[in-house]
Amino acid sequence: MNRARASGLVTSDRFPAANTYVICVDTLYEKLPDLSNVEEVLERIAKASQLSLVCIESTMLPGSTRKLTARLGLERVAVVPHRYWSRDVTHHGVSQTRVMGALNDESRKEASELYGQLGIPLHVCRNIETAELAKVVENTHRYLEIAYAEEVKRICDELAISYSELKAAVDTKWNVKLLEPRDGIGGSCLPKDVRFLLESTDCPAPLIEGALSTERLYRTHVKSAGTLQGSQQVGKRKARTIA
Repeated sequence: MNRARASGLVTSDRFPAANTYVICVDTLYEKLPDLSNVEEVLERIAKASQLSLVCIESTMLPGSTRKLTARLGLERVAVVPHRYWSRDVTHHGVSQTRVMGALNDESRKEASELYGQLGIPLHVCRNIETAELAKVVENTHRYLEIAYAEEVKRICDELAISYSELKAAVDTKWNVKLLEPRDGIGGSCLPKDVRFLLESTDCPAPLIEGALSTERLYRTHVKSAGTLQGSQQVGKRKARTIA
């Protein structure tokens, strides 16, 4: 709430009764998944009206929505994970296709009608857990793609081969598109959602664990390369001064 106010948004602590609520607040990962922001909003909605349609756009831990809403007595609930890419709002803004899973048939029907009125296409999943899982899987997929590019970049640096030239070469194959490794995987969504996916199951996930290790190695590599480059620049300045 304080961060929203600091950014200039108009906020309110009141939760008046309404036919429909759309929730899009942060979920976090601090050693463990933290859904407290969503839980707090759901608790306020339950006090205002347990029969309202509740659409959760926040990223949820798979299986968490059903448990939370059952405890609070909410009966009409859908999960419609948020999708948005600020670099191409025209094609990937608010109105892009979303996945949707619902608690029951009534929730599915009402949520479909609501998003249809908003002009947002839906891919309707059979259940709410599939929609929850879809969100963390799609972000984990992106994380893996970036981590692979980071690993290839480290290999290129070790072999003294230009990554950009290698990328141009392998991208000529119809089913390959290497990403650009930069300073590491930033933001909050991708690193958080990878961990949400790992926390959702006891199934071994060596590929995902490996991507996390790759990201740590790449950040160390970038930091070391920056330090080395800085030392080289200092050496050049000293050489010019001596000359």
